[in-house]
Amino acid sequence: MKKHRQESGVFSNEIFRSKREIQNEFFSYQSLSTQDFYIQTLKNKFLEVFLKNIKESLEMYHEIEHDQSLETIYKEIPSGQCSGCGNCCAESVHIFYSEFLSIYDHLVHLDKLEETLDRVKAFHVQEWSKAQKCIFLDSDNRCEIYPVRPLVCRLFGHKSKKQHNKDYKLIKKRNKQVDKAIFQVHGVHISKEVLKHKIRYCKDFIKDQDMPLGDHNALMDRMYGLEMVYLAEGYIDEGDFDKSLTQWFVDFFLPDLKDPKVRIANLLVEKS
Repeated sequence: MKKHRQESGVFSNEIFRSKREIQNEFFSYQSLSTQDFYIQTLKNKFLEVFLKNIKESLEMYHEIEHDQSLETIYKEIPSGQCSGCGNCCAESVHIFYSEFLSIYDHLVHLDKLEETLDRVKAFHVQEWSKAQKCIFLDSDNRCEIYPVRPLVCRLFGHKSKKQHNKDYKLIKKRNKQVDKAIFQVHGVHISKEVLKHKIRYCKDFIKDQDMPLGDHNALMDRMYGLEMVYLAEGYIDEGDFDKSLTQWFVDFFLPDLKDPKVRIANLLVEKS
């Protein structure tokens, strides 16, 4: 493993620097209509670098057996009985990079990546316009990636109602901060439906045993520990620690959608 990390470390640092350089150039020039050819070249290079990045990090994921590490962490969550209403599957949840790799690998083996990207595209464009269900929730309220569902989904229902509502207040505050920033730069507000969206505390979830908040936090800390490996190799940076499920797919496979103007245009259409 040491040999792998040394070899990939040099390569991935080059990838990391290229990613940053290309990203800065891309966003500097994308608004200049006279640079269309240059922009397209940068977009292609941008995508090429990210696809190379995910290939390398996925190889590392398997070599250091992070799939087993994830399962070990997940197994520490007490079991419970879910009614299957699907009410909690109402957003693009935060996931860790190791979980994104797990989900990506799962989709590739099922030959569902292209289908997923279509769903991601539709969700992302409307993300500031309306509250939406998870892209992996099917018509029967079943999770299509249940075997590899992320930690946040597995933990839902295990917090107290008091802590659940406390977390929501933090989310609502953050949404307002994002809305303020968008308005200052682009002169448009996120829809009220999105700003006020709340996943309500589930009274129907039957816990086999209580899970103290400290245990929640301990699992999160261990997940961040897994992320440190990818951070050290240059596959991710600290700004990636707070990404949602759909945002990971956008960043790797749909770079054209990274421009905020895509979602802003949809906001304006919705309001017209």
